[in-house]
Amino acid sequence: MAQRVAASQAMLELLAWRLGQGESPVAEIWHDEEPGTQTMAFCASEAVQIFGGAGFMRGIKVERIYAK
Repeated sequence: MAQRVAASQAMLELLAWRLGQGESPVAEIWHDEEPGTQTMAFCASEAVQIFGGAGFMRGIKVERIYAK
């Protein structure tokens, strides 16, 4: 999970830096959206697996993230 989050964060930071430099990497921003969403879904799914049945209990943070 950490590896996927780090990769998504690195891409996001690169795009933010490019925007700060005055570039307009619109296509790259759209291309980064899908892997970022997949990373979130993967991490939420893995967290539910780690927490077991508690991952589906109402009010638990893992359940709130996974239910989105």
